[in-house]
Amino acid sequence: MNILLNTFLLYSQSNGYPIYAYLNSILLISVLIFGIIYLPRYRAKQKRFDFTSEFLRLTAYILKSDQKVTSLELGFVYQFFKKEFGEEALPFYKKKLKLFINSKDSIKLALKSIDYKQDPATKLQLLNFLVKITIVDGFLTQNELDCLYKITHGIGLRAHQLESILAMYSFITENGYNRNQEKQQRTKTKYKKHSHSKIDEAYKILELSKGVTPSEIKKSYRKLVVLYHPDKAMHLEEKYQKSAKKMYQKVTESYELLKSFLGFK
Repeated sequence: MNILLNTFLLYSQSNGYPIYAYLNSILLISVLIFGIIYLPRYRAKQKRFDFTSEFLRLTAYILKSDQKVTSLELGFVYQFFKKEFGEEALPFYKKKLKLFINSKDSIKLALKSIDYKQDPATKLQLLNFLVKITIVDGFLTQNELDCLYKITHGIGLRAHQLESILAMYSFITENGYNRNQEKQQRTKTKYKKHSHSKIDEAYKILELSKGVTPSEIKKSYRKLVVLYHPDKAMHLEEKYQKSAKKMYQKVTESYELLKSFLGFK
């Protein structure tokens, strides 16, 4: 605003003097630079800060979802903060996260804000990070899973999109663990960690069920490679960009596996 005012004053006082015309030209160029380069960056920075605050609130919600906050989960989150925001900023984000953990405020406003402001690719990267927090110990409790479904719905994503992300990782659910324990007691066999077949995982990652046609597989693949393409995450922090690349690779690998398994081109 001051630049615009000074430009106007210099222009009104120029009266044909070359020095004023020269200064006026410099200020006009400065205004253009500010409008074209600086202003979009400033708005993007503000938007990223808002998203980070909402992300912290949802992170705290997930950490509390199984009634305990483990050192393993916190270590994973702190490591993320350190990489993204730097060593000096780490205490600030730790403190802010602790406030959210101790808070009993609802996450409804955070969910609505993300649903309204963020694009689908950003939402998926946020959901992917929250999934990583819940399974960092290799175990997904039912409360954690319920909270993930609640967040998925709240930010405008669908259940099968969450299930697609979950299929990209190796872990055991609480229900799966209980079923294996019951089986062990009945058969007296040693407990084995539940594992899905690669084909089953491929279908889930591509958000499909068994029995779909090759054309349906191709259609889903084309949709997902666009959604998960790393270019879609270029406006996000480096950690999210790397995550998007890995998810893109998982989708591509799943498609190639099904293509080879079913024998279509």
